[in-house]
Amino acid sequence: MKKLLLFFVVVSILIPAIAQQPCITSEVYNQQVKAHPEVLQNQQLFNKQAQFQAKNTLKKSGAVSIIPVVFHIMHNTGSSNISDAQIEDAIRILNEDFRRLNPSAINTRDIFKSVAADVEIEFRLARKDPNGNCTNGIVRVFDEWTNNGNESIKKKSYWPSDKYLNIWVVGNVTSFTSGTVGVGIMGYTQYPWVNTPETDGIIIMNRGVGGIGISNANNSKNLTHEAGHWLGCLHTFNDGCIGGDSVADTPPCEKRTSVLGCDTTKNSCAKDNPDLPDQIENYMDFTVGTCQNMFTIGQKARMETTLINWRPLISSIQNLIATGTDKVTTVANCAPIARFVALNNQLEELKTACTNNLVSFKDVSYNYSGSVNYDWIFEGGTPATSNLQNPSVSYSQTGSYDVTLIVSNTHGADTLKLKDYITINPTI
Repeated sequence: MKKLLLFFVVVSILIPAIAQQPCITSEVYNQQVKAHPEVLQNQQLFNKQAQFQAKNTLKKSGAVSIIPVVFHIMHNTGSSNISDAQIEDAIRILNEDFRRLNPSAINTRDIFKSVAADVEIEFRLARKDPNGNCTNGIVRVFDEWTNNGNESIKKKSYWPSDKYLNIWVVGNVTSFTSGTVGVGIMGYTQYPWVNTPETDGIIIMNRGVGGIGISNANNSKNLTHEAGHWLGCLHTFNDGCIGGDSVADTPPCEKRTSVLGCDTTKNSCAKDNPDLPDQIENYMDFTVGTCQNMFTIGQKARMETTLINWRPLISSIQNLIATGTDKVTTVANCAPIARFVALNNQLEELKTACTNNLVSFKDVSYNYSGSVNYDWIFEGGTPATSNLQNPSVSYSQTGSYDVTLIVSNTHGADTLKLKDYITINPTI
């Protein structure tokens, strides 16, 4: 019994640690190269451009690039529909990390302080959507497949990737090669030189967004890591001791660092010249978030290369104006966007029901802050109307019925009418 108890204690410690940071960006990239071999030529061009940029990059120049961001929350209600506060916390952490304003910067070892960089990139939630409408930069989509997050989920909610950094937040991330949910996979990203706009962006597990809500401090740097990839940075162990991450001031690593701790004695490439320990505090390693605290000047050069040559529009002043990110705004005062779903007990969308059984409707409207008013219309239902946020309705007659939801606040209203949304069959 004691051995069994010990087993459960060990597992309870290891499982959260295993799920800290692993990223399958390299795995996804290898599959993209197989499908499009010309991508390797793009990478070679990028590397040459980055080498040139490295000669002109200073630790701090004073010019800050702004990146408009949209979060697509792919959820099945409940905790998977993470809060605005958790998303705002993720933006805060991103900006602290990329500007080297993170409190943990004091933990950078002396041997690496001279190469630690203020990357001078700031992320802002979009305040205008692709049609110029008011937005808070957060789109919420009910999706039963949120626990099987992969490339196909991107098609369900997408904004032009030359103008916005798309971040798809899912319940679980699927292995790109096996097609199964991977244990401990937190996310993956498309490199800038892959150059397929319709899939460009970041997929990340909802437990790796920010450091509050259903996330935590150990997972708080996952999005920083993935944003580094989106801006052209590789894993520190990408080419092992031969080339590391193709950045001169990041010591090469033989292989990924264990996620279980901050081993400051680790030196996996001892024959390297100069002989330096593994830079476990680097955001592009696989250590837990509490270990990570820096990008380097060389990594900054790769990110500048991305914004200059591969994503030139996104941080331009015309795009910042178009996306409403040319100035800092804390709250977007927008009219809500109406969305709803009928759910069964397994939180799957319900399209059919039986006569005289209760059907539970769930409001999943978004794009607003504060309170809203609800006006439901249920064709053939009892009640026929409701002002509740999440009403329950029964139907006494068979047939297919429309459902309408009108949501409103002081900034406007939105109506969603789904024709023949619910089909009622006879009770057997």
